[in-house]
Amino acid sequence: MTAEPYNDPPREPIAVHEPARRGGSIVLVLLVAAGLVAIAVALMTAMAVVGRVLFSTVIDRLNQRLASAISFVSQAIALTVIINLQNDIALMAACALFGFSVGNLITLPALIVQREFDPRSFGVLVSLITAINQITYAFGPGVIGLLRDASGSYTLPVYGCIALELTAAALIMVRGRVERAPSS
Repeated sequence: MTAEPYNDPPREPIAVHEPARRGGSIVLVLLVAAGLVAIAVALMTAMAVVGRVLFSTVIDRLNQRLASAISFVSQAIALTVIINLQNDIALMAACALFGFSVGNLITLPALIVQREFDPRSFGVLVSLITAINQITYAFGPGVIGLLRDASGSYTLPVYGCIALELTAAALIMVRGRVERAPSS
């Protein structure tokens, strides 16, 4: 008995850019062919590493809250490009931008805590930040899937992510600890 050789099926688009049936919204293609998805994910990952390494050389001289806010805004811009454009070059550039900025969101919160809060609070605050991040990592994809199923496309969930990124950019600029005047 001989096994049949496996032949890759021909590449087909992941989705088709066409008007949706509900509300006139548009079902958008994130990337057209499966091969481009793999390249985009690899590019995003590589740029996350590059972004983290380059950023680490200058972060001690920057306003870390502002750097975080810019990172969130750049991710929102990248998601806006991804959900609205079908140009492969623009999509790859958006994936690179998203990766470049997302690579720093693991280390920036701890650096902000270290700089702005009492050292005795560092462990508790970083643990809290990590726990909140883990909850979003665990449940975020499921929530996005539920919103996609409810709305019929990825438009609503991606725009929701864009809104969350912009909200995070605004919130990170709110000062944490307020310096108290010395009591006499």
